[in-house]
Amino acid sequence: MIEYQKILSVLGLDNRIIDCANGRLSCPIAGVEVPPYWYGYPPALIPIWSQGASPKYFGVWKHWFVKREQTYVEMFISADRLTSEIARTPEQFLCFAVISAIVEQDGINNEIESFCRSAKIDNLEEIDRITLEFGDNPSGFIGLEQFKEKIPLNSISNTMLYSGDFPFIGSDGALINYETCTEFEMDRDIVRDKSINMDFPEWLASGASKLYIFDKYVSEGEFGRAWLSLNSRGWSIADARVALTRLAESSGDLDFNCLASAWLSVADLSAGGY
Repeated sequence: MIEYQKILSVLGLDNRIIDCANGRLSCPIAGVEVPPYWYGYPPALIPIWSQGASPKYFGVWKHWFVKREQTYVEMFISADRLTSEIARTPEQFLCFAVISAIVEQDGINNEIESFCRSAKIDNLEEIDRITLEFGDNPSGFIGLEQFKEKIPLNSISNTMLYSGDFPFIGSDGALINYETCTEFEMDRDIVRDKSINMDFPEWLASGASKLYIFDKYVSEGEFGRAWLSLNSRGWSIADARVALTRLAESSGDLDFNCLASAWLSVADLSAGGY
């Protein structure tokens, strides 16, 4: 995971997040794996932690070549790698970890207190009160100072308050933010729902192979659409390795090349595909 340390720095992430990823800041959630284990994930995920019991990932969700906010997610491998936005700021991500640990341990222990000190979380008592009322239900997080602004989609009950970029169903029943999203960011049945009258982009709705769609977009210089195609379901790891290498070479983006090197350094064929 050495290559991932480079991309974390390139993206200018908060030092506390970098410390979480390299193990200097020990995660209080039981069963967390640092460095993250390779269960197979698309390149848009920059894993901070993995957890083997589910299994799942906690990490940064970063889209390239499209206008999207860098955010924090939980990816559930056993649920077709469904990816949920759990935080939009470093403070929210760290707070999410504390809440998860408190609920898991049924209270505050020394490890949680130590994590809060290192992560500069100074409202542990308030967080504990929230867990007593809501457990780890994300809708209760908005009572915390960390979640007063830039509320992540997982914590939103009224979508009118959401200002982020993850796709969601609006009050009129229409899918919002679908133009720059991938299948992992929403329930896969949404695209199949005929009551949602939307002209979905090719990487979401087409029955054509993702590799074919990807190659077409790269040839046209549509790197954003190629990237979104690459981060949709239906890829073998072998094909994804070739595609990511081609996108990195074609784009000439040095930061993106750093991301490509990081993913390629861990993406062995054992996962089969995503």
